[in-house]
Amino acid sequence: MAAAALVLSVLSLSRLLPLPLALKALFDPDLADLRQVVVYYAWFPRLSVSLLCGLGLALSGCVFQQVLRNPLAEPTTLGISAGSQLALTLATLFMPSLLILGTETIAVSGAILAACLIAALAWRRTLSPTGLILGGLMMSLYAGTFAAVLAQLFGSALGNVYIWSSGSLNQNDWETLRYLAPRLAVAAFAIAVIASPLTILALDDEAARSLGLRLRAIRLLAMAPATAIAGFIVASVGVVGFIGLAAPTLARLMGARRFKDQLIWAPVFGALLLWLTDQLVQLIADLGWRVPTGTATAMIGAPLLLWLLPRMEQDLPAKGASSQRTPRPQILIYTILALLALALLPALDLARSFDGWRFDTWNDLCGLLSLRAPRVAAALSAGALLAVAGTLMQHLTGNVMASPEVLGISSGASLAALLLLLILPSPGGGMLFLAASVGAFATLFVTLLTGRRSAFSPQRMLLTGLALGTVVSALTSFLMAGDNPRLRSAISWLSGSTYRVDAGQALWLAAMPLLIFMLLPFMRRWLQILPLGETSTKAIGVNIGLARLVLLIVAGVSTASATLVVGPLSFVGLLAPHMARMLGLQRPMAQIVCAAILGALIMVIADWFGRNAVFPSQIPAGLLATFIGGPYFFWLMRKAAL
Repeated sequence: MAAAALVLSVLSLSRLLPLPLALKALFDPDLADLRQVVVYYAWFPRLSVSLLCGLGLALSGCVFQQVLRNPLAEPTTLGISAGSQLALTLATLFMPSLLILGTETIAVSGAILAACLIAALAWRRTLSPTGLILGGLMMSLYAGTFAAVLAQLFGSALGNVYIWSSGSLNQNDWETLRYLAPRLAVAAFAIAVIASPLTILALDDEAARSLGLRLRAIRLLAMAPATAIAGFIVASVGVVGFIGLAAPTLARLMGARRFKDQLIWAPVFGALLLWLTDQLVQLIADLGWRVPTGTATAMIGAPLLLWLLPRMEQDLPAKGASSQRTPRPQILIYTILALLALALLPALDLARSFDGWRFDTWNDLCGLLSLRAPRVAAALSAGALLAVAGTLMQHLTGNVMASPEVLGISSGASLAALLLLLILPSPGGGMLFLAASVGAFATLFVTLLTGRRSAFSPQRMLLTGLALGTVVSALTSFLMAGDNPRLRSAISWLSGSTYRVDAGQALWLAAMPLLIFMLLPFMRRWLQILPLGETSTKAIGVNIGLARLVLLIVAGVSTASATLVVGPLSFVGLLAPHMARMLGLQRPMAQIVCAAILGALIMVIADWFGRNAVFPSQIPAGLLATFIGGPYFFWLMRKAAL
């Protein structure tokens, strides 16, 4: 990696100046020579910033993964990058006078605020790893969704924000390096001071307490500098994802088992990875294709991680969540089902017009049902399917971060649709759905093929899905920054829109939950036994590989079916299972049924609210699902002390 980056750097520099003259330009540039000016004020600062940002992001990711005992933790996963982006978006739209303070101040403030909210959610459980990682993921989804809603309403005013969010290392002077270097040095020193206590966090909470470690204090002390590092880097160069995830993973795969060793080698790998990526970006730019560095890091880092995963010797840890069991689950399920039935009435009949709110008469309603009923049915079915898929994934992996988006199905469908829109000027609905279908099941095939090499190891499959999802997210951000008019319809689809659902598609989608629920009783035993652990499951006589394969296929088919019609509504797949669990439903079948009803309820309300909230404009249901379910989820999380 280092050799490749060095060769590319030498080639890039030699195209600007002869090497002896380039070295002279670094220390004593001739300002009358434009080539030396470019090398001194642009090329060398960009190289230095790429190394420094890679080092910082890797260090931040390494600390987060140690504190949270989760190999998927990094600044992007924890909502820190999303908090920075949302703060800058809000300032650009509603408080432009704040921009006089500098984008760095606003972005860092957003990162710190996001981290404080995450810590507040997990405070009652001593800042438990489960609470922090789940709260961080929810914050990331919530902030990202808020930004997406603003993009739907004010897209033309946010082009520069989209470009910034894609991550760019272009430099015009040494100012960014002067800003980052001392701040990262102070944060790194703070991490080094508490490295020994952080090493003890690899033990469980009880063992750490028995050694005299104050868990809440040490986690706060560790998260503060790690958050600051991420905020400083995002403020300076934008969102550069995947480095914080890939570099610590590479360090562990290369033999750095002790945390102190990882603190040394993860930043080295991070600096090398971002250096190499940025040199490739510059090489591609010379060929006429400009790609933001943030997009390229995902495109290079994700395949690298996928290639290395089969070479891992041990599984990565994953812990599930728990809560008190409700004594009468049937009453709770019937209550939520009644709420869903009540929600259908306003969803079909109550609407906003230019004359205000009104219930339509029977004659008017009969004429409108052909338009409203398919949307409502699609939203209901998609919410139920994604909730079922999310519940299956969380039971299968024992990881609270598991959801349909982590499986990679939604990502594959959305990427295929975007590529089709770029290739063909105006593809029909049938071709778009066909492309999404091919992308969804192709991604499922890749995920299963990768998982088969490790006997469908849950943690490695989570990393596989996250790697695929990271690539698609980076590509989507890059495509949106280009403001291509062909992608306008795709943006609403990616946000979870039911705009174009017709009766045939709604009927097909409604049949899928019925089929899934007919199959679930045959999997009851697997769902009850798999959480006991691999050793116990094998002792009982269950074929673990077969059980995981079947459950993954069911989850994949559920996700693909919903994605093909209403887009990648991944938030519901994470939200509904946790709401059911925090309501006290622990048995698999009861939890799946409750999660499905909750998912359907969230999506029905979101679709209705999206049609009427900003009439005559509309907001996609997938975005509104976050605003409806998110606050309630946070309240439940706080109440249950997850």
